[in-house]
Amino acid sequence: MGCLQPILRAPLRALRYIMIRYSHHPYGQERKAYAIMAAMETIAFEQIVVEVLESLPAPFGDYLANVEVLVARRPSRLQRKALGVKPWQTVYGMYDGVPLTDRTNDMLLTPDTIVIFQEPLERDFGTAAALREQVRRTVLHEIAHLFGMSDERLHELGAY
Repeated sequence: MGCLQPILRAPLRALRYIMIRYSHHPYGQERKAYAIMAAMETIAFEQIVVEVLESLPAPFGDYLANVEVLVARRPSRLQRKALGVKPWQTVYGMYDGVPLTDRTNDMLLTPDTIVIFQEPLERDFGTAAALREQVRRTVLHEIAHLFGMSDERLHELGAY
């Protein structure tokens, strides 16, 4: 499966895709079983992200209409470079787009993207409750960037 997966995809279709992709893998059944387990874990993680988005107050829905929220296992080299993240540093999420405060009426824009990185979050937050809370904080943090808030401003507000 690719690095990024839209969170609102049909789970059975995704499992079918993984099974087909790994059915010809030289490691055979062991690799296929691992891929199915990883997909199921991803689906559970994606559900946490969906729950956070659904818990937002209704007015936020209008602002998020042109935002694609994705889950990736980990940031790619390109994403790490774009964020200025060193190899030893951790990143939980990423906003890619034009903040609402920088937009003008005559701009033609592609959808903004928020990416939540599953592996670093799962690694750093070992309990279900801690993971849920940090996923929530990460999603809200990335939404704050959509509204034009910088990391410095979020630090000032104590949102880190």
